[in-house]
Amino acid sequence: MTTPTPFRIIILGAGPAGLAAALALKNSNTTPIELTLLEQRASDASALGGAVNLTPLALRYLDSLGVGARLRARGRGVSAIELVSHRTGYLIARLWPGADGVRVLRQDLVECMREVASEAGIEIVYGARTSSIKERNDGIEVEYATSEGPTTVLAHMVVGADGIHSQARGLVDPERKIAYSGKCVAMGYASATEAVRADGAPLITDTSLVSRGSHSLLLSYYTPSNESMYLAAVMPVPEVPADETGSTRAGWAVRDADKDGVRSFVRDMFAGGALGPQLSTILELCAEWRFFPVYSLPPGGKWSSAGGRILLIGDAAHAVGIPLGQC
Repeated sequence: MTTPTPFRIIILGAGPAGLAAALALKNSNTTPIELTLLEQRASDASALGGAVNLTPLALRYLDSLGVGARLRARGRGVSAIELVSHRTGYLIARLWPGADGVRVLRQDLVECMREVASEAGIEIVYGARTSSIKERNDGIEVEYATSEGPTTVLAHMVVGADGIHSQARGLVDPERKIAYSGKCVAMGYASATEAVRADGAPLITDTSLVSRGSHSLLLSYYTPSNESMYLAAVMPVPEVPADETGSTRAGWAVRDADKDGVRSFVRDMFAGGALGPQLSTILELCAEWRFFPVYSLPPGGKWSSAGGRILLIGDAAHAVGIPLGQC
């Protein structure tokens, strides 16, 4: 009996979406399948992003992929998100009480998924920059380059899990362009410190959201020992000017590089009010801030090519809003 040719799938992006797709395909497919993930960042660059909140539904899915058990040991349980008023210092509401989620570093999530993928024999190529994707009658031709030189592979299918700036989306739906949302997220980490609400209760039990008008400051523990806090400030910020090519990436990079400026910007944003002095102390403990513009996609659009050989998932298909994914 002739062994059937493995069905080859190339996945662009080895972040949570790409890794989840690879593990799901590996676990559910009973026919020969060959998976390769192409990740443009180096293998040590998984620290992108902050501490994500995983809902019970997300945890059940990670359990089905074989990731949940090792991930829970790295995170901190989230029983609710407490909404606190910046002006009065009092508790406004408890969101998702009893949800029993887990907050964990995105880096830890990616590392756990990579470990399981490696054990399953899934190939991940780091530092791979895709230069060309062409649909042919007999499959999809993908050209990419690493430090070792260029490579061309022929696959049966390409899955675009390459984020909001997706290259694959340009082939599937070139008219669907990203747009700046008008909001940015400044995020960082600080050592834990005492802080209380106006009623004397701790400001941070596990996750608190301080609201001031259109600005929000998330303060959350993300390790079992609670020795560190994750901070994320969401605020409206005018878009930076585009360069001669029409790109704004260089302008955002300059903003991100100005760490002192970002810290001052966030500190001034949450000055005053009943919580101002305590928040100022916490914000000063954060030495390294990262600044991320948040982009959106228009609703609808195409998520697969006409021939069905290119499929979009994750932010490449439907950019997740600030509360759910990009911070």
